Parts: sequence; C-alpha cells; structure tokens
Amino acid sequence: MLEQARRLQAMPASLLPRPASLDDLNSAAAALVVRAMVGAGSREPRALLVALGSTLAQLRREEAAGGADDAGAAVALRAVQLYAPLAQTVGLAPLGCELEAVSYRRLFPGHVSRLGAWFDAVWPDAHQLLPRLIAELRAAVEEAPSLHGLLAEVTVTGRVKTVPSTLRKLLRDVDDVEAVRDVLALRLVLAPSVGAAAELAASLEQPTLSRPEAEALLCYAAYKQVVTRWREEPGRFKDFVARPKPNGYQSLHTNVRLPDGRLVEVQVRSEAMHEAAERGAAAHGLYKGGVDTPALLLPEAAATIETLRALPVLPATPLLPA
Repeated sequence: MLEQARRLQAMPASLLPRPASLDDLNSAAAALVVRAMVGAGSREPRALLVALGSTLAQLRREEAAGGADDAGAAVALRAVQLYAPLAQTVGLAPLGCELEAVSYRRLFPGHVSRLGAWFDAVWPDAHQLLPRLIAELRAAVEEAPSLHGLLAEVTVTGRVKTVPSTLRKLLRDVDDVEAVRDVLALRLVLAPSVGAAAELAASLEQPTLSRPEAEALLCYAAYKQVVTRWREEPGRFKDFVARPKPNGYQSLHTNVRLPDGRLVEVQVRSEAMHEAAERGAAAHGLYKGGVDTPALLLPEAAATIETLRALPVLPATPLLPA
C-alpha cells in the first residue's frame, strides 16, 4: 500500500510537462492527471488516502514552522492544483477543503486576510441569518396552497461559503468579490407525495404524467414561492431542469435580494435530482474535482469512494489530529 502511495505521489511529476505554477490552477492537464490518479488509486484506495493525508500533513508541518521557502510553495501549488480536486472527486470533501485552506494561506496570505475582512464587514451575521432564512423558505413552501397535498417531504438546507471556497472562485471564475453571489446559499429539496403525479395530471387535464414530469412541475411551483417571498435578481434564473447540464445535473438556480440588499442563492430540485447531484454522474464532488466527463471515470470513482467510506474512523490523537 505504501509503495502504491509513493507511486501516486510521483505521478504528477511524470505526467505534467513542467513544475507547478500559478498559471496551472485552471489547467486542463491537471484535470487529466486527477483522472489518472483516481484510476490508479482504484486498485488500492487506501494508498490514495495515504497520499492525500501525507500531503496535508506536510502542509500542516510547514505552516506550523512558519516556512516560506520555494519548496513549500511548490507543495501548496500541487495541493491546490491536484490533491484538493482529487479529494473532492473521490468523496473526501472535508480533506479537499483543508488542503485548499492551508495551501491558500501559504500562497496568498494577503488575499486570505483581505477576504476575511470583507466577510466580517459584509456578512458578519451570516451564520445567525442562515437558520432564519431556512425556516422562512420551508414555511413558504409547506404553507403554499398550490402545493397542498403534493409533497411528502420538504427539506431545506443552507451553507455559508468559506474564505477558501470564495478565493477559489475568484481565482477561477470572477475578478471581483462583489460578483460572488452565493456567499449565502439555500437548497430546497422536494419529495413528491404518492399521488402527486396523478393529481397534477388531473389538474392539467392530462391522462398521465411521468414521475420526472411531476417532479419538474413541483420544482417550478416551489420556485414561484421563492420569488414571491424574496425579490429575484434580474437575469439570474437558470433552468437546469428543462435543460440539464452535460453531466445530467438538474436543478433550478436563482438569486434573490434580502430586504437589506444582500444577495442569496437559492436552488430548487427534487429528491431524485438531489440524489444524482450528490452521488450519481452529476455528483458535485466530480464537478469540483474538474471531471467534466464523468462517464469516463464514474465506475472507478464509485468503487474508490465506497472502499474509503468502509474504512474505520480512527479516534483523534496528538499524532492524528481531528
């Protein structure tokens, strides 16, 4: 296993044409290496875990020692470029997030500090506000007359974007932090009732509706409750239900303005759409890992994820920090 881990860690140097640089953060070549490492790691998933863990341990040691040498920067660059996406791809999101966080503090200390100050100034109440918004959205949907009797369950979750995740978006997608519109995000997941499809078909004077058709109608009905509750930001509605992404991802996305003017992202999807987005070909981990053709990777990734999930969780010790 340790020999396989060493081989995995040697793959970037053999597959990438030159040492890592800041220009490589969006590298298509890096995405290919991630795929190759998942394929190689599928033969011994524990070796992949060792490779990721040893990289994180090295970054932690150098941060604790206050290191600022070029070698440490190169490790951090490789972690952002390859190891964090690799962890996301195989379902180890917390590990991937910490790899990014430690690496960004090493590579962009000034940016991290300024971004943290921006969060404190613009979203000081984010974690207190989130549960109130979740409760408001759940009540709006559960009490909507148009949805009465059509839903077996309504699940609303939310998250506050972290500084590392926001910095990643700035480095890859946008130039201005004010253009990041999902610092606070809500997700609405709908489970249709047993008779929802038949009831919707009758209301539309249709002989039948398939389950996916009924789920789509429920998503649109719930979306109307969202934009009734809060003012929608013009031009921000994205319909991935009628027009799924190439990987099959389905959901409705929009941004709404709170009374104080701040923007919040809202996603609306059915339970089946959510399952595909979390564990299927449209899984968010594959997307964050840079895998835009999941059909080429899904069997290997799925087997690796299941093996890693089956490993026992070790208790925290001074040598194995939580």
